[in-house]
Formats: sequence, C-alpha cells, structure tokens
Amino acid sequence: MLTFRAYEELGGVAGALARRAEEVLEAVSPDARSTLPLVLRELVSLSVEDEATALRRVAPLAAFTSAPARELVQALLEARLFVSSLDDRGHKQLYWVGRIGPNGTR
Repeated sequence: MLTFRAYEELGGVAGALARRAEEVLEAVSPDARSTLPLVLRELVSLSVEDEATALRRVAPLAAFTSAPARELVQALLEARLFVSSLDDRGHKQLYWVGRIGPNGTR
C-alpha cells in the first residue's frame, strides 16, 4: 500500500508524471527524442500578458509530420501523457497532460 508520506516522497502527481515522461523518452529512438522541443512548441504557448506564463494549446495530430515526431507523440499517447480527441470535423487533436505551472494550470 502506498502511504501518503511515500506519495509525497515520490513527488506527488508531478513527480510521477515527470518520471513516466523520462521513461518514455529513454524508450524512444534518439531521433524521436530530439523532436521533443518541436512537439512541445506545438502544445505550449506563452501568455500575451506575461511571457513567463506557459499555457496549454491543442494541436492537430497532422501537425506532426516527421516519422520521429510521430514516434514520440505515439509513445506519449500510449503512456497517457498526451491525450487525443476528435474535433468537430473528425480530425484528431492532441493535448498535453503535464503540468505547465501555477498560472497556466487549470
């Protein structure tokens, strides 16, 4: 059984998500790993009011055209660190479930 103290020592939800993301990045190819900045740029933007505040964005899956980016996105989807859904026109869109920060977290 996981005690609350052990949960806190593991870093809570943020720590668990960070560790899982590290595991996923270690498992994908180096080419896929190198696309992480590109993938995150599609899913995170800076606030107009405060450029230090990161905000989540929705990105169409079609935005990730290279094989390495698709590999990374698929691995993160399978790990449930990314979530996808269909928009009104039936196109798959992608969301990041990671923590952005105090001002960007809903």
